[in-house]
Amino acid sequence: NTLSKALSERRYVTKRSGVSPYSPVYEYEGAFHGVPADFRITAVTGHIFGLDFPEEYNDWRAHEPRELFDAPTEKKEADSKSRMLGHMRGEAKGAHVLLLWLDCDREGENICYEVISLVRDRMAEPRLILRAHFSSLNHEDLRTAYSQLGYPDQRLADAVDARQTIDLKLGVSFTRFITMYVKREFRSLFDDLQLKVISYGPCQVPALWFVVKRHDEIAVFSPEPYWDLQVDVGLPSRGRSHVSSAQTLKFVRKAGPIWQQAKATMLQARLQEAGELVVTRIEKKAIIRQRPLPLNTVRLLQTASSQLRMGAHQTLEVAEKLYIAGLITYPRTESTRHAASFTALGILAELSGAGGWVGQAAEALASKAARGAMPAPREDGLDAGDHPPITPVRAPTERDWLDAQQRRVYDLVAGQFLQTVSADLRAEEVSVTASAAGESFAASSSKVVEPGGTELQPRGQDKVVGSDPSTASFVGSLVEGQKLQISSARSLSRKTQPPDQITESDLLGSMERFGVGTDATMATHVQTIVQRGYAVLDEESRRMRPLPLGNALVHTLASIDGDLCSPAVRAGIERDVLEVARGDAPRDRVEMRALRLFAGKLEAFAPRAGLLLLMLAAASAAETGRQIPEAAQELWDGAVKQIAELNLDTLGQAAPAAPREPPSEPA
Repeated sequence: NTLSKALSERRYVTKRSGVSPYSPVYEYEGAFHGVPADFRITAVTGHIFGLDFPEEYNDWRAHEPRELFDAPTEKKEADSKSRMLGHMRGEAKGAHVLLLWLDCDREGENICYEVISLVRDRMAEPRLILRAHFSSLNHEDLRTAYSQLGYPDQRLADAVDARQTIDLKLGVSFTRFITMYVKREFRSLFDDLQLKVISYGPCQVPALWFVVKRHDEIAVFSPEPYWDLQVDVGLPSRGRSHVSSAQTLKFVRKAGPIWQQAKATMLQARLQEAGELVVTRIEKKAIIRQRPLPLNTVRLLQTASSQLRMGAHQTLEVAEKLYIAGLITYPRTESTRHAASFTALGILAELSGAGGWVGQAAEALASKAARGAMPAPREDGLDAGDHPPITPVRAPTERDWLDAQQRRVYDLVAGQFLQTVSADLRAEEVSVTASAAGESFAASSSKVVEPGGTELQPRGQDKVVGSDPSTASFVGSLVEGQKLQISSARSLSRKTQPPDQITESDLLGSMERFGVGTDATMATHVQTIVQRGYAVLDEESRRMRPLPLGNALVHTLASIDGDLCSPAVRAGIERDVLEVARGDAPRDRVEMRALRLFAGKLEAFAPRAGLLLLMLAAASAAETGRQIPEAAQELWDGAVKQIAELNLDTLGQAAPAAPREPPSEPA
């Protein structure tokens, strides 16, 4: 309906039902490249086909899991209830031109070719197949895309097919083997846990690995005592010359914590005896806290999780509804840098009518822009060549009927956009170094000069940077050589603290770093490991921890072959798939390389699969605080230590997405 309104240019549009109950058909008379034409617009509801094995391979008893690596695959109708196959073929009958308006990412390109495979032989000769590239459903943007039609890109579609093939064969082969093994050897265990299947997913397991790793880091952590040496100097009372102990300036030891109590006690006594600090150095410097980069999918999900306490999967669903309503741009993007032609003025004008703090902030920024005071865009983001960063398109109206969650996500997108086009936060910091008893101590104060985008937030100015006026005034008045009376010298006993369980936001960041999933699938992988009973996610804190089954699965895989759960291996597969998308490697070669690698790993895994039972016993005991069985203790401890001590920086990183050249030939 949105597309027909944008392209019909106020011509009369009719609506009728088609074969599919989900996809109405809109028709109008217009012109295509100056030639009179009848337009027919309809939609698919996602992938038309799903990749699967032929029916005979769905019988687990008929084929060994190892055979699945070499088994044929076929595309099957994804949803027979949608009747999409008959719908698309019927609507395409007799058409000369096919204009594809699918989402402009790899998945969308793959669906383009699903549509082409269905309708090509139903079209009339001569036929022309074109592709529209767009990032928002704003009518002007859609009309611009219509005037700049290109061609679908087979490389991107092949990349999706390659990933689907690899994931299907890896996932199903390992899932079947592990499930059948446990059912055969430990049926009672399978029944006790009320399991239907023990799932292995090529993205799901590396995602779970991050959750397990943080849990293991906590398990092996041993707290160590240390002492912080803190010296307090009283500030002058307001309007008086004498020093008051009511307000103090805290100096901390520049060399850091002290690890021997005797040394801390001795230094404390020497400071008390000295009675004063002598200022030895004063430094003044400017602090710049950059405005955030434009929003991509992962940053949207991370921010919603940490600020709104909203799950990644739910956030993406809400964002897609906002996109369909024409309120924000396409929410699936890797890009964090706008194109050189981007201008914020049009968006600010639209947001000025939003009301509330968003409208007020937009008006303030539009006023600055009119005076030439808007900063230049940041240039250190990534232009992945897929979609521009996520921005608002227009302000919602009463007719949009936004619910509470949609409003929260919209305000988040709008607020982040306003921050990105605001000035950087700037502050002045004064650092003071003073000495006593042979030790150096440091204190500082700061003053906000330019609050930047922080003043646009609904809660007012950000308080992260900036000292209270009396402290800033006192520190600013100090000079080198000045003596400061010590009001107290304290040795504070502390202990090192373990890390917290991983947050959903941190997990998404790690998945992005190592290429575990795509911007379109990461949220689903997080949801899957929770639904499978591998991990639990606290709704309030958004922190995750592994459950015994997930813990046991990862430690078993890591003990037998770390590549089976390592994010680095998944990152390698993603790099290979990216080569297909770029046209640098053929699809069949990339598939064969990955499948041969993991076929060999399944062969090596099979003889040691019984380790899963020991690991599950250990994980269950660890979860409840019981004694780990003696037979499993050494294996469990070794696996926990191995994962906990692994440095993520040594695993390598997935290659960043690269811009692509558009195809030059029609499909």
